[in-house]
Amino acid sequence: MPIIHRAWAFVWIAPFTLVLLARSVQAEVNFPGVEFNAAVGQPTHASSYYDYTPNALHDTVFVPGNANDGFPDDTSWWSAGDNASEQVFWQVNMSAQVPQLSRIVVRWHGFLSPRSYRVRVSYDGEEFTSIVAANNLSAVYDRVDNHTEGLSKISAAFLFVRVVIGDPNVCSDAFACVDDGNSSSTTSSTNERVLYGIRELELWAKGSRNGTLLISMPA
Repeated sequence: MPIIHRAWAFVWIAPFTLVLLARSVQAEVNFPGVEFNAAVGQPTHASSYYDYTPNALHDTVFVPGNANDGFPDDTSWWSAGDNASEQVFWQVNMSAQVPQLSRIVVRWHGFLSPRSYRVRVSYDGEEFTSIVAANNLSAVYDRVDNHTEGLSKISAAFLFVRVVIGDPNVCSDAFACVDDGNSSSTTSSTNERVLYGIRELELWAKGSRNGTLLISMPA
């Protein structure tokens, strides 16, 4: 559980100037047996995000970092771009090896959820191994997928966790989310790809130590 505090320092500059300097101090603490979300605030990237290139203000609305900012409500989410040719994925790059996971939670935004996807992990960011394969999922509004099966058997160390989108659930509202057997990842008229949106990706683990203090004091 990251806790951010601000530390202050006073520096005298001759002959009479007093300068107040601010430094960030980050304390990361977890307790034995208590679950914590290891993904919050870690660096992220994705295959793309839905951007507003002409508008700099709106160009940060759907960035990858929104999917692990600790806000699972409908005010913050990542949305993939509309390039029909890309393999869609979202990824978190951990600053330390991922601890033994107890559950993985994927919170999808609205109807922007896939029918299938995989959760893949890697130590070097190049070679990935699947640890979760989710298939035949329904198109439920604000769907939350909670994965626990098999996680206790994963012993390999890894630093990267990637959600790779598979088959789409093609729908724009509750009435359109009916499988007629003709679902497609693109529309025939415009070749626009179905969009996906993740509100939050959570990597839950149980604490194993009393506490660790990490102090970061940038210049």
